Amino acid sequence: MCVLVVAGCGSSDGGGGSGGVAGSGGAAGSGGVEAFDCDVSEPANCPEVPPQTIDASRPAQVQAPSDYTTATRYPLVLVLHARGSSAAATAIYLGATQRIEARQFVLVTPDGTEDTEGRLAWNAGASDSTFEPEAPDDSAYVLGLIEEAKRTYRLDPSRIYLMGSSNGGHLAIDILCDDPASVTAAVSQAGALSADTTCAEGPTSLLSVHGTSDETVAVGGGERESGIAILSAINLLAGFGERSGCDPFVILPNLNLLPEPPGSETRVRSYSNCNAEAENGLWAVQQAPHVPDFTDDARDLWFDWLFAR
Repeated sequence: MCVLVVAGCGSSDGGGGSGGVAGSGGAAGSGGVEAFDCDVSEPANCPEVPPQTIDASRPAQVQAPSDYTTATRYPLVLVLHARGSSAAATAIYLGATQRIEARQFVLVTPDGTEDTEGRLAWNAGASDSTFEPEAPDDSAYVLGLIEEAKRTYRLDPSRIYLMGSSNGGHLAIDILCDDPASVTAAVSQAGALSADTTCAEGPTSLLSVHGTSDETVAVGGGERESGIAILSAINLLAGFGERSGCDPFVILPNLNLLPEPPGSETRVRSYSNCNAEAENGLWAVQQAPHVPDFTDDARDLWFDWLFAR
């Protein structure tokens, strides 16, 4: 069943929008590709009005604050969409597009590729999607976008964040699992990890936001329609907490993430006092489906969590 206009079907959901800095600049490299060096301490070639896309072969849209300046180092937020949705849609659903100005970050919104059912999707371990003739290496693609963004925009390398919904949440979790040092922290809404995955050691910061009545990506884990077995959200976070050297989990006060019913419906489990000041948390949204109708306050709360890392 399709959910609204902003959501895809199956493993999905999301949002859309536009804005940010327009134009391009800088010295041309080989083949006419812009060659910037914004990641060095004293960049000689970092455009005050940077491009709105990166990666010439598989472009990703970029938005920056309207008062963007190379005198400031900005956090980077990269949003990964749900299956059947788009990066623009998911960025609105998760609240990223609406917070570029207030939170002052650079937003990158890439799209996946079409799977065999014709839906935009990511090649992630917990995904139901298949690709022909060859599955793309989407983890490498996203990590490459991060590196190109560092060269093209004036970013704080210690504040690199992923946000993903459903299939995009799967990919964000895969990247943390495979390369813990690649990003500072991630928020996954309804994401999961394949049960047969072995993760690399190292501290991570992951916030999993998951509805307990999710019938698409079950919070309790188990086998999906595709035959892929996924970890429960509790076991997923326990593994990240253990590899991060965290203290045993604690239960924190409930949060109110939904407009209805009244009250604080979301149960919070946190693994803190981890190595490298990491933290891993599960926000289990009671009775919520795969694509909950979150409040704006809820979106502020997970941005607070993300930017505190």
